[in-house]
Amino acid sequence: MNARVYPAPNQTRTGGQANESVHRVGQDVDSVDQASSLHLLGLAVLGAALVVGIHTLIG
Repeated sequence: MNARVYPAPNQTRTGGQANESVHRVGQDVDSVDQASSLHLLGLAVLGAALVVGIHTLIG
């Protein structure tokens, strides 16, 4: 049985992903694909109200 052979880093692409222009467009984890704190707070309040309402109906 032979050991697996993996390509060395940066051999499959020239320069790797960090050097691609798409990676360097100025978007970071703080500005893309995140819900704001107000949205998360609203979901928490809505969930709590839903739980209280269901508890009131059941018990």
